[in-house]
Amino acid sequence: MDSTAEDVRDAKRARLAPSADADLISALGDDVLVRVLGLTADARDAVRTGALSRRWRGLWTRVPALRFAYRPAIEPDSLAAAGAERCAAALERYVSSVNHVLARRAQSGNAIQTLAISFVVAACAPGPGEERIVTAWTRAAQGWIRHAVQHGVKSFAVELHAPPEATVTRQDDYDDDKRPVVAFDELLCPAKLETMRLALGGARLRVPATVVFASLTDLSLERIKITPTGGAHLLGRLVSSASCPRLRKLVLRKVRFARTEEKLLIEAEALSELWLEDVYRRRKICS
Repeated sequence: MDSTAEDVRDAKRARLAPSADADLISALGDDVLVRVLGLTADARDAVRTGALSRRWRGLWTRVPALRFAYRPAIEPDSLAAAGAERCAAALERYVSSVNHVLARRAQSGNAIQTLAISFVVAACAPGPGEERIVTAWTRAAQGWIRHAVQHGVKSFAVELHAPPEATVTRQDDYDDDKRPVVAFDELLCPAKLETMRLALGGARLRVPATVVFASLTDLSLERIKITPTGGAHLLGRLVSSASCPRLRKLVLRKVRFARTEEKLLIEAEALSELWLEDVYRRRKICS
């Protein structure tokens, strides 16, 4: 009698126990899976989960935060030794892959709350590819800023670090209108953007005269060269109460101005935290 009861219990346990190859994760609810996908360090990995099964397809389009982080296909030391041409080619492939994911996300119609994109290389030997790095990154940054504004992103961050940083140290980098520039003045007024960090690896930034960031509370500008047009005057206006009425935190790190006589005047009533590091004007060169 006891043996029969035990056999029944064992049979019941066998029916209830999952098999060794059972997909328990896919059995979780959509909200849980979306939360799991949101923890990935690179959104491209989240996209790849769609290849697992129909259960996973499209789930990544509901993740509120997309983060992209460059991971070199070869060892960092090898990439550094390969020179700027190799680094430029890697950057162009990275930009293309990020743009592909952003385009697919836009087609889904699901909003992005947080967008963070970074391309960080510890070292890169100088060479003819330096100009390609400048051009590729400047155009990419411009497109990503526009994407964030047009799609109502609340938190946006973009970072480039690929030494030698953007190779824009000569005076003609400020004065040559043919060189690529990140143009803030081409943007519509972003109504939803609350935090923004731009670390552009020494690229040039043209500051707008009229753009209003009504919701922006936290702004960081790092490793940026301000173009001569407007210069410090327009940057001061950008971070003022007229353009950023809710700005509470401002970080300016390694920001360069073209003219020696420029002065940065900040008038921001709501500002409670200000960080300034290596903010300087170009030194006057005497022949």
